[in-house]
Amino acid sequence: MSAEYFTEAAVSFIACVTVFTIFLNFLLLAAEELKKCSIIKRKKKNYAVVRPSGRMVLQGPDRVMGA
Repeated sequence: MSAEYFTEAAVSFIACVTVFTIFLNFLLLAAEELKKCSIIKRKKKNYAVVRPSGRMVLQGPDRVMGA
């Protein structure tokens, strides 16, 4: 085994790691763009709820109606 073989193996390994890193960065970028997309992102809906006291309050998925 010569030094040329090890040099070629090292260069091939570095090239593979570089390609894998670029591919991984592309996947991360695509995931961020999909999160921004309105198809993936669910919009929160607010609902008007009438309380027993007759007062109308706005209730949403992140708000819990008090007693």
